[in-house]
Amino acid sequence: MQGSAAYRQHAMAKCLMQIRAKSLAHRQELAALLSTNVEAMPELYCKRFIGALASGRMTYPVYKAAHLATADRGEFIKIIQGR
Repeated sequence: MQGSAAYRQHAMAKCLMQIRAKSLAHRQELAALLSTNVEAMPELYCKRFIGALASGRMTYPVYKAAHLATADRGEFIKIIQGR
């Protein structure tokens, strides 16, 4: 993803579409996690997520762990919070 601006734009658009489709409660939780409002959250979340993928900071195991109830989500949360 580092070398392709077109693919990065495609990934950003897909991320925004998926995040905006989440329930209001889920978007409110993410907004609180990011310390922003619900309206600004999708852009901020996707910018950080796609940026972390492009830079190599977000790895597949970190991404997968974020979706497992028993996994440590700490690294994913740090990335999404911009830390």
